[in-house]
Amino acid sequence: MAPFILVVGLLNIVLGYFLALALADPPLFGLLTHSFWLHALQRIASSLRRPPIAPVEVHEAAVPEASEEPGPPVVVARAPELPEAWQQTLREEGIPAAFLAGGSAHVLRFEGAVYRDRLFTAESRARQFQSAQDSAAVEQLAADLRFVNVDWVRKLRQGADLIEDRTGRLGAAEAETLKLAAFLRDEAAQVSDIDREIHTLDFRAEGTLGSRRLLLELHRLLHLANRLQDEIAAR
Repeated sequence: MAPFILVVGLLNIVLGYFLALALADPPLFGLLTHSFWLHALQRIASSLRRPPIAPVEVHEAAVPEASEEPGPPVVVARAPELPEAWQQTLREEGIPAAFLAGGSAHVLRFEGAVYRDRLFTAESRARQFQSAQDSAAVEQLAADLRFVNVDWVRKLRQGADLIEDRTGRLGAAEAETLKLAAFLRDEAAQVSDIDREIHTLDFRAEGTLGSRRLLLELHRLLHLANRLQDEIAAR
């Protein structure tokens, strides 16, 4: 009888223990579940795992770009760089000019027109003296004409110098302006050649023939004067 009572008592104890586990809080019961042990193993593994290393941002050394800065701005030669006498001509004639290239062309066109008028006057007087067969008057006319030609040649060369000395500062039309300077030098050379021819004439010895040769040289000078006007007007 006693063994039977002992077995029953042990069964009651075991059943009571399992009943207590079933009625206990979930953590106590969760010790016996598969999910508990799986979760525990995962947490242990994660704690042993090394924390991820944040990527380091690497900055490459900045490579300086090739300098593309423009050079110093080109200063275009302006009208105040003209000789004072040329500036005075512009003011007196009311000719507006901001830059040296244009101012030079305007002055030379004006002075060329004045020179051409003097040639017309000399031609008219030469015809009168030829008709009167006044060799002395023709000789004096040729001397006065020489002074006019020398003055005109000086202005032509001065204009060429003003332009050429400012190469690189003549603005957008620099190539054309330099061509004008070359034209002025050629014009000056031809006027000088004609003037020397006139200077060799002997009007007292040659008489009417000398007067005719003077008229011929005057026509050549007029042709050059007209050509200059056309050349400047075309630019």
